[in-house]
Amino acid sequence: MKLNKYLSIAAGCALACVVTQQVWARPLPGTKAVEFDPAEPAQWECGATNMNQFALFPVPSGKRLVIESVWFEGATDTESLSAIVGFNVRTTVNGTTVEHRFNPGAELGPGGGYGRTYRVDKQLRLYADPGTELGLIGLNSNSSGEYNCGWSGYFMDGS
Repeated sequence: MKLNKYLSIAAGCALACVVTQQVWARPLPGTKAVEFDPAEPAQWECGATNMNQFALFPVPSGKRLVIESVWFEGATDTESLSAIVGFNVRTTVNGTTVEHRFNPGAELGPGGGYGRTYRVDKQLRLYADPGTELGLIGLNSNSSGEYNCGWSGYFMDGS
């Protein structure tokens, strides 16, 4: 009976999960092993930024940014009757720039010296090419208020 990596089937028995031995594949003839270039973990956070103005992060030359999560927290006053209408992430891949919009969701109440606060946390997968700028923005109906934002992910070799 041949054993695979994690499973063995015993004759006359139901499927039995038994860790018996580790069997590793051998390289094909005529091939060579290639070193794996591990990703570089990265994260970034912007401080208080005025609504409707981008917080910009330059993606280093030679590195592709893979974003795995973003967060925004925005606040606006109640007197202006303004509302946060969205949070956007702007990326450029293969020369095409796209803005990805996230709904701010329910109002959280007063905070940060303002009457209304909103928060968004998203797990996702977005890409930004080497030498481009990643832009994050909180959008408000009348530009009052401010937002904080950030992302986490990793850099990969972009060549």
